[in-house]
Amino acid sequence: MADDGVFFESAAALHPKYRTPGGAILIQAAWAIVLALSGTYGQLLDYVVFGDWIFFGLTVATLFFYRRRGAIPAGSAAYVWSYPVTPAIFVLVAIFAVVSSILSNPVNAMIGGSLIVAGIPTFLYWSRHRQ
Repeated sequence: MADDGVFFESAAALHPKYRTPGGAILIQAAWAIVLALSGTYGQLLDYVVFGDWIFFGLTVATLFFYRRRGAIPAGSAAYVWSYPVTPAIFVLVAIFAVVSSILSNPVNAMIGGSLIVAGIPTFLYWSRHRQ
């Protein structure tokens, strides 16, 4: 994101010798510390699992959209064994995981969802202030 101009410029800087993004690593380390101090491992896992399964399911669901549009060339890696059964089962499992997460711990699911939604205004802010 920093390389695209939608985050702190220092996060895109690479170390001259090792070519690692030192600024980005420090920002990520600071965020990891904040998260580690914010709750228990189980809570953090709930936040992540909730968000992960939303996007896992959406990612696989795009196969149906792109195949219908003809945007995926024949023989590409997007042609899945037993299509459409296998991806459909995966999407159903993802929906089940998200619903189960909400039902088992709605507060953690809401916090996880809020963290995802918080990314929207953040992205819009950085997009407007693009360099």
